[in-house]
Amino acid sequence: MNIKDIEKLIEPKYIGPIITFSQLHILKAIRLLGERGIMGRATLAKELGLGLGAVRTLIQRLKDNKLIEVIKSGCMLTEKGKLLYIDSIKKIPKISSIDASKLATDRYSVAIIVRNKAHKVKMGLEQRDAAIKEGATGATTLIFKSGKFKIPMGSDDCEKDFPNGIWNRLYNLMHPQENDVIIVCSGKSQSIAEYGALSAAWTLLDN
Repeated sequence: MNIKDIEKLIEPKYIGPIITFSQLHILKAIRLLGERGIMGRATLAKELGLGLGAVRTLIQRLKDNKLIEVIKSGCMLTEKGKLLYIDSIKKIPKISSIDASKLATDRYSVAIIVRNKAHKVKMGLEQRDAAIKEGATGATTLIFKSGKFKIPMGSDDCEKDFPNGIWNRLYNLMHPQENDVIIVCSGKSQSIAEYGALSAAWTLLDN
């Protein structure tokens, strides 16, 4: 199962309650379970920013698709779920809060890295628009080439053109490799910034 196959879990073909979650909530749930092992429904709901009813439906979708199993102490990934988690980590190795300095457009900022997808970035507008649809107030898309952060259709050396501590922080935090994409997304809350960043990253993933 590919990370983009998560979209199939929110298709209208499913019979049941109208869903109030997206593929981003499912992706975050998979990553949380992969990191923590076992999580109860209430904890998962809090971490995802969803109500208990929505999480109940989300858990059922994951269970129906054999991605998790539910035991007395909570939910845990199956072997199939673990493979999906590994796939997500390979493609999106890290997402983290960051002091974004001049790249910030709001109180909270998050950086996310997508491996080897520089070729899919045009002007960065698609990523910004996807982030804003999730409530973010802004997103800056950067590509990493020849050891430098670059802005599509803009700077070929951000550190030289826009001297600021953000570049060292990004490098030390995200550890980018050649042709990686880094997106810095801001929002009025940590959760909004994070979902905005995930949405922006989603535009770069292959089907």
